Amino acid sequence: MNRATPLALALFVVLTTAGTAQDLSVAAGGVHARYADTVAGTAASLSARWRGSSASVSGLAEGSVSQFATGEWAAQFAAYGAGLFLESGRVTLGVAGGGDVNAVEGGTWSGTAAVGPVLSAGVGQVFATFGASLGGVRRVDESSLALGTFTARAQVPLSEIVALEGGLNGIVADSVRYADVTIGVTLRAARLVLGVTGGARAGDLADDPWGHVSAEYVVSALASLEGAVGRYAQDLTGFTDGLFGAIGVRLRLTRDARSRLAPRPAAALTVDRVGADRVRVTVRYPDAERLELVGEWNGWAPVALAPLGGDRWTVELSLDAGIHQFALLVDGSEWAVPDGVASIPDDFGGRVALLVVR
Repeated sequence: MNRATPLALALFVVLTTAGTAQDLSVAAGGVHARYADTVAGTAASLSARWRGSSASVSGLAEGSVSQFATGEWAAQFAAYGAGLFLESGRVTLGVAGGGDVNAVEGGTWSGTAAVGPVLSAGVGQVFATFGASLGGVRRVDESSLALGTFTARAQVPLSEIVALEGGLNGIVADSVRYADVTIGVTLRAARLVLGVTGGARAGDLADDPWGHVSAEYVVSALASLEGAVGRYAQDLTGFTDGLFGAIGVRLRLTRDARSRLAPRPAAALTVDRVGADRVRVTVRYPDAERLELVGEWNGWAPVALAPLGGDRWTVELSLDAGIHQFALLVDGSEWAVPDGVASIPDDFGGRVALLVVR
């Protein structure tokens, strides 16, 4: 179960460009958790998730409904949007915003909304983001608070399949002030994504450390198994802390989402050095009429790949030795990660691939 916090981003997002939905899926399963002091136990859960992106705009929306064995219900909705408007080298400036709503039977509900600037920068193999926002909180006791946040986050690839991520979140809401520190590790194999995250809090609403373990196993191009277990902290909206566990099956409804997550045996990526500071990148990607490579080394500006025949594409780049983040832009609209290539989560609900230059 994803607990809503003042840093969960969006209640409603309007995308200002024609970004195509890249991932539309539904999930069904079971959850054991406590949504409020009077709504707890084991429940059947149904959720839907949409993710979309273009070269400069990304969005994420997700909603779920849980029916408890005791008869009560609970519902959650969250959405997130971000737009980039200034890029220079490996530094990007943009704006991000959104919010969430959480409701339980009996009329109890809470919500957050916030918007503010975000700065992303890459230094060597480290990719960092910094953000601040202003907004508001509606608590379960029907009170309202003004909200200010600050977020710092860094991602460090430890290898081609393992990535380390750390974050610092600061909260100011009227007289309430606290800071959360989180650290996580993500392991991505061919069909398995395993994540471990832990956190601790200082200041008001102090709580015991919390954390969770999550896993996704891709069964086929259409379906995957998902599970998570752990402990969440109390949040600013007034929901209490507690333990949770969830398991379910996710079905993907869009072709581009299935093609990105399901393994393609023919897909491959090779990197060959052709000079002191130049490399040739060759990728196999079927069903594309035009293919471009976007990477953090040039501010995610698209670079066209030349077709070699069949499903093979190539381009020469000036790149230093190290691990670089990239993605493919397919037919000018769909961002994709080549199958069989190591990847890590990005800041917009998707993933970026890792390009290793030796």
